[in-house]
Parts: sequence; C-alpha cells; structure tokens
Amino acid sequence: MDLEAVIPVPSALPHPADAGGAVAAEQWTILQLTAGVRRGEEPAVRALHARYSERLTRYALVITRGDEATAAEAVQAAFLKSLRNLRPMDDEAALWAWLARTARTAAADLGRRSRRYRAVLGKVASLFSRPPEPPPEDTEAVWLAALESALAQLDEDSRRLIEARYYQKRPLADVAAELSSTDRAIEGRLARVREKLRRTIIQQLASGRHES
Repeated sequence: MDLEAVIPVPSALPHPADAGGAVAAEQWTILQLTAGVRRGEEPAVRALHARYSERLTRYALVITRGDEATAAEAVQAAFLKSLRNLRPMDDEAALWAWLARTARTAAADLGRRSRRYRAVLGKVASLFSRPPEPPPEDTEAVWLAALESALAQLDEDSRRLIEARYYQKRPLADVAAELSSTDRAIEGRLARVREKLRRTIIQQLASGRHES
C-alpha cells in the first residue's frame, strides 16, 4: 500500500518551500517534512537535516561511547537512508524513533567492520616471523598479502603512525603527544591513512597484484 496516497500532504497547509528562500526547519509539519523527503525534495531534505542532525549526533556519540568518527558516519548513513526508505508519517516521536534506529543499526554495522579491519591489521605484524605464506587460494592469506603490500607503499610517516597505533597498540594520546599534535588531529590522519590502505588493497585485489 502506498502511504503517500493514504497520508497526503494536507492541501490546507501551505508547503514551506512555496515561499522561496531559506525556511526554518521548524516551519515544516512532520507530515510535510517526511512526505517531501519521500518525494526527494531538496528543501525537505535540508530541513530534516537541520532539524535533527544535532540531536542525532548526540545520540550517536552516546551509543558509540564517544567515537566521533563512527558517530558521524552513523548519522550520515541515517540521513542517506532516509532518502531511500523514509515513508510519510505525521508523528514526531515515530520519526525520531526511525532516525535513531537507523543510526543505531549503522553504528553497529560500522563497529563490526572496524573490528574486522583491526583484526586484519593485527595479523600483519606476525607475517614477518612466519614461514612461507599459505597457498594463494587461502582467502585470508591473499588479504594479508595485499595489506602488507599496501603498507609498503605508504610514506614513512604514515607507516610509523600505523605501527604505533595498531602494532604497538599505543594510546592515541601518547602518539599525539610524541608528534606534538592533538588526539583529534592524529585520529584524522589515521582515518585518511586507513582509507588510503583500503583503496590500495581493493585495487590490488581487483587486478590480482596482491604480492609485494
């Protein structure tokens, strides 16, 4: 059943975007907001973000125990999912529950991926003390070889940062102090290095060049 046919935007209520220009997010009714997002209207999407981004970010920080990077990704995922899956509704509590649930699910997925990623990184350190690598058909060995090759392509500072944080398992604060930087700046650098590693590994696996 098409909920837009069941719950149409009331014609008696003017659409907030009809006035043109910037419109305060509070001027939208919940029904106008969700129906507008469902139709892909940019003013409605912007209003939804303006109205709930701060609250959703605070919620995400709580469920991720203060992990700002994961919280930000979870919030972004929730808003992106609203473009595809949010249905018209006229109850604010129901809208908030939908956004919170979506952010919570995204945070859980990100957490699982992050744990798997750290596990793979941790195994790289033992490669140097192992006998010859397992056969190429061993999927894990292929990933580890690709990761080792990707690490070798990093600049010296980036490799040192990865080694300090993930091989030596040093606290973020210690690494930041040694580099005369801040926790946030170091976390930002780590995020960029991890993304570079991810792209390199994918490229190597796609092309079959996973050996050093």
